[in-house]
Amino acid sequence: NSENVVYRLQAFDNGQLSSSKELRAVVRNDRAGENPVRITNPVTNQQLEISNLSGDPTQIQILDAMGRICFQTETSQTGFTQNISSIPSGVYTLQIFSADTPQTFRILIR
Repeated sequence: NSENVVYRLQAFDNGQLSSSKELRAVVRNDRAGENPVRITNPVTNQQLEISNLSGDPTQIQILDAMGRICFQTETSQTGFTQNISSIPSGVYTLQIFSADTPQTFRILIR
């Protein structure tokens, strides 16, 4: 089950809009028919926020374009927040593995 998502990335300089770009992503959600995991802010520079996790032991990974793991952790909470400001700017793959099924998202770190 995939869903096309469009985000608008806007840059402001002294309160004025200086540029605007459209970011298109395909979000794959293998938990069709259930409450899907939500990425609160897929375009971020500091905080990664994930909600609606199952509450089961869940592994969270951020991978770079080469498939290398940049961040990895495990949680049993239904929500997760992590400061990711130490990860360089770029487009990354966010993978969430739980007892249900794996889920994959694209995130942009500015």
